Amino acid sequence: MKEGQHNGLAATAVFDRLVGHWQHGYLLQSLVAREIKVRYRRSVLGVIWTLLNPIMMMAIFTVVFSTLFARTLEDFPIYFLSAHMSWHFFSQTTNMAMTSMVRSAALYKRIYVPKYVFVLAVVVSDTINFLISLVPLMFLVILLRHPITPALLFVPVAFLILLGVITGVSFIVATIAVFFDDITQFYQVILQATMYLTALFYPISIVPPGWRSLILLNPMYHVIQLIRVPVYNGTLPPLESVVVGALTAAVTLVFGWTLFTRASDRFVYYV
Repeated sequence: MKEGQHNGLAATAVFDRLVGHWQHGYLLQSLVAREIKVRYRRSVLGVIWTLLNPIMMMAIFTVVFSTLFARTLEDFPIYFLSAHMSWHFFSQTTNMAMTSMVRSAALYKRIYVPKYVFVLAVVVSDTINFLISLVPLMFLVILLRHPITPALLFVPVAFLILLGVITGVSFIVATIAVFFDDITQFYQVILQATMYLTALFYPISIVPPGWRSLILLNPMYHVIQLIRVPVYNGTLPPLESVVVGALTAAVTLVFGWTLFTRASDRFVYYV
């Protein structure tokens, strides 16, 4: 076969695969709607909790820590909230995605549906919640008259990197949870430890050098900084954080997708 014909067939195959994915757009939309309805089905306030959760967490941490860090951090509520929202997005989404394949087993055991849409449905529904939760942060920046700089234009890039990390990790934990149910408990311990090593509510400058290097080795610290620094400091994030964040997103996405697609055919035998 000539090289031109081979390249043409390869391009056609890629195009067909992309078109095939679009054919499942309605299914993804329905699953996203289901995720949102199930989450707030028995809640009186419903989606309003998406706005209240960051406000309540900010109030608690401000009361506890703002006095402690008053000399090193101005506008502590913005410092905390700009990081907490990203962390909450990461932890909540990956937690929900982890059990998505087990929760949806009854459906994909009966009929053929691309299994990845169940993970994507969780990611998309939580993305909607995350975007809504930005409202309290924007209101807080205006209320406290915090400086608004052109560095905020980097936030959409930071969001895409964060979303890439979340999607990749979601595929990884969703795959592992099918074969090893204990991961649901073990993952909570990992999240708790990682949260404290992400410097959500304290400045890294107060950390002793030995522990500081441990925080800098945590990829999530750099991913969180990509949003916090433009919002709180009004500057572009350090190049180191951009590189680490982008690499983390790329590696987790490739590894997570590869792991998921190679194992997904065996899911029906374990759930």
